Amino acid sequence: MDTLGSLVDKLSTVKMKQEVNLYKVWNNYSFETFKLAFKDEKDIQKLYNSFCVVADLKAQEKQLVQEMETLVEKMTLQALSGEDLDNGSNIQRQFKTY
Repeated sequence: MDTLGSLVDKLSTVKMKQEVNLYKVWNNYSFETFKLAFKDEKDIQKLYNSFCVVADLKAQEKQLVQEMETLVEKMTLQALSGEDLDNGSNIQRQFKTY
């Protein structure tokens, strides 16, 4: 089961990948530079692939946000009912060895 922290970590990774793929497309192009950069079939395929990746990542982002909202709602109900939030189900203990 994911914790709120692990969902935030996954969401930040998805957002970073979105930025990387959008930068591949946008890359501070003017319209004229954009037309020159994506003029042949191979370049158009790269552009299309980047758009597909960003669309998939957007779907992942939406799913993660929904999971976070559900988890926060669950934790809020637990807190309001007087349950211990530190019972191990909401927090993943880190046992590090050095």
